[in-house]
Amino acid sequence: MGLLRRFLNHKGYRTLNPGYASRSASIEQLGRAVIPEAVDACRSSNAGTIHFVTHSMGAILVRWYLKHHPM
Repeated sequence: MGLLRRFLNHKGYRTLNPGYASRSASIEQLGRAVIPEAVDACRSSNAGTIHFVTHSMGAILVRWYLKHHPM
């Protein structure tokens, strides 16, 4: 994800790459904690549009979050 992050930054996007304990918490727990914090960080930096770029577990967390918190 680091290479992708550098590429997106070079293209003018502001990026956020939150870490999470994927083996010690449930999808629901992570979806309730990690994604809202990331969304809040984007909103507090005045992001007009939020794009999610994910891989593996990150995609599952975003899908869980959006199912329960439509944007």
